[in-house]
Amino acid sequence: MIEVYYAEDDEIIAQSVKEYLEEKNCRVTTFGTLAALRSALRSRIPTILLLDWNMPDGRGSELCRWIRERRADLPIIFLTVRGDSHDIVSGFQYGADDYVVKPFALAVLHSRMLALLRRAGAGTYRLRLIHGCHQGTALRDFLQVEYGHHPQVKRLLRSPDGGATDLVLREMTE
Repeated sequence: MIEVYYAEDDEIIAQSVKEYLEEKNCRVTTFGTLAALRSALRSRIPTILLLDWNMPDGRGSELCRWIRERRADLPIIFLTVRGDSHDIVSGFQYGADDYVVKPFALAVLHSRMLALLRRAGAGTYRLRLIHGCHQGTALRDFLQVEYGHHPQVKRLLRSPDGGATDLVLREMTE
């Protein structure tokens, strides 16, 4: 499931986008302020971020820059009324991966999200135990991280109790 964080101060637009994307099997969390979004990013990283430029507590462009200083790989799409070519170029310079001008078709937004995620190699990852081995006194389990059915990365993790391990990104700091 694609986890979407969406910063939007217009509740009608936020609700419309949320409902549509949830019909497309996305989990969407909306934020009415940049401060609320920034706080959420410190504890959990979504699959993709939708960001309005004009927010009541600041500019989405500044938050985009803040994110890029910490996470180069988080896909970001601006959704904004600012359609001037200077604004669009600025959005990309601040670190956006795509830029959609309001009003927009929801199906087009969803398609752009999927295309960006496909290029970024993002998606739902499954962990599969390959085999265990002893190294020193600790049992280490090799886990294969998969995207779809294609192996991407092998990681070495400690699993002292043999139970499931949640991998959580904690890279958003002040």
